[in-house]
Amino acid sequence: MVDIYLPELILIFNISFYLYFIFKSVVVSLPLPIFNLKNSEKVPTENKIRLTAFLVFILTIIYIKTHFIIIPIFLLIDFALRGSGYGKWSVLGFVAEKLVALLKLKEKPIYFPPKQFAAQVGFLFSLILIIFNLLEINSLIVSGILLICAGLEALFNFCVGCYVYNAYYHLKNK
Repeated sequence: MVDIYLPELILIFNISFYLYFIFKSVVVSLPLPIFNLKNSEKVPTENKIRLTAFLVFILTIIYIKTHFIIIPIFLLIDFALRGSGYGKWSVLGFVAEKLVALLKLKEKPIYFPPKQFAAQVGFLFSLILIIFNLLEINSLIVSGILLICAGLEALFNFCVGCYVYNAYYHLKNK
């Protein structure tokens, strides 16, 4: 186990933050159809979002038990797709959509930008999990936060990232 101090954590967070924006600018420049409310025929639904969060919850539990690095890499890619406007390419979103159809859950449209912001935060958490795993740093706190946020969304329809998004825009517009 590697001892890590606050300056190193800040450095890791800054690197993660910059890598996210580099990745986002590369993905946005790709000539792929953007998945958003303006040009998509399918609006994300509450049950699809909650089932996607449940799948993230399950994968995070598996990661906490195994520390299998493929899980945060998979989550990183999936969160990047959903957070940068390419949600229709998300494997977890696809599985959740099929589960909604299979379970015949009703489709209740949602306001998507806060959920997209929450996916961007999930991207950062996944990136930090990968970095911690590679540096052999204990990632229980980071994975625990991801687990709690995904669990709250899946089980109680309480989106922590959405509240952060709304608080940010409320403060920004004051």
